[in-house]
Amino acid sequence: MMLSELFPDITIAASALVGLMILINRYTAQRNSAPAASRLIGLLVWLSLFLFTRMLAWISGFGFFWSVQWLMAATIPLFVVITAEVLLRQHAPKWLKFLSAFGGISIGLAAFWPGWAVRFEYIFLTLGFQLAILLSVAIIVLTRNRQNLSKLENQAIARISMSLVFVLPFLIADYHLNFMSIPVSPSGLAILVVCWLSLSLERARLAHTHILKFLLLYIGISIFGAIILAISFGLAIAATIKAGAIMFALVMAAAIVRDDLHLQAEKTQSELLTLIMSAPSTELDDYISKLSNCGILSGVLLLKSSDLKDYDTSALSRKLVSKPVLSLADLSNNRTNDHIVDSQLRTLFESYGATHLYLVAQSPLIIAATRQSGFAPGTVDNDLAAAFGLSRLLAERREKHSQQKGKTV
Repeated sequence: MMLSELFPDITIAASALVGLMILINRYTAQRNSAPAASRLIGLLVWLSLFLFTRMLAWISGFGFFWSVQWLMAATIPLFVVITAEVLLRQHAPKWLKFLSAFGGISIGLAAFWPGWAVRFEYIFLTLGFQLAILLSVAIIVLTRNRQNLSKLENQAIARISMSLVFVLPFLIADYHLNFMSIPVSPSGLAILVVCWLSLSLERARLAHTHILKFLLLYIGISIFGAIILAISFGLAIAATIKAGAIMFALVMAAAIVRDDLHLQAEKTQSELLTLIMSAPSTELDDYISKLSNCGILSGVLLLKSSDLKDYDTSALSRKLVSKPVLSLADLSNNRTNDHIVDSQLRTLFESYGATHLYLVAQSPLIIAATRQSGFAPGTVDNDLAAAFGLSRLLAERREKHSQQKGKTV
């Protein structure tokens, strides 16, 4: 098959890989605090390898890769059963674990027998096996004892159940059976939806209805975009479906990246609030160290007096006291009569490739230089401004304490 014909499937699979990588990164960070994280990571890694192997099979046409991707597809239900156990905090029936393990491995290894992987009977057997295991897991989820689980755990399981509504139809369509004619392999779209719903598990305030509205909005945007392209370029139905699938994959991947950044900002703000509440009993050095640990100083360079020997620290301090958060645009728009200070500030911006300078402490002078990425500059600015506003108060308290101690002596 020509690469141009594979472009929609490869784009969808690559977008799904992006979503899986983001989830793997999030659950890896939560591994110590979330018991289910390790099994979820295992399932996500297996899905990633499955998609990557499938892409290799599409591009190369090498039979070995086709057999490997069938083996991985057949064993995905086993990972689903294992993951469901830890989410529900109960053991799955022994017969289900045996069937998912023995059936998955047997069906998967059969793909290496010459000619088997392309036979209708084998494809139908694999599909039936996957549906049987997934439906069994769905029944266990629906009949779970909700009293043994917390409200948040029940909410997480409910949202995972929502994802099955999208997974099963796409799973069936992905096999391209004889009675079906679908221009793309949509399993990657199902994986993207599951990844997006999994991120929403951490947004407890977001109701199920809001999640559904967002999903329908993304679907609507993709359909509308595909219709516009079809009208503009006179696309056939098959080409229109491909365009819509590509748009949906890209929209979902963008939504996953955006939500991941949003969740990171929420986590940082929560940790920052905790730090601020405990600040009265915190020294400046300890406070800055805790800021580093919570990630708010990621990408921020702290410049102390020893790093500013070539600068007029007194003049810089006076300038930054009047404007503790100084951007390069502020410097260009609000020039002072003190050209030396303006020149030194501009040198600081250029030397460290910074877009913003923050006054961390006045005496001794500490300046933070940072370069905003542009994803969420308003949020980053506000967080850093709040963090360094408190650091200045701690520095002033330390200075007053030192002065009082000197007078006493």
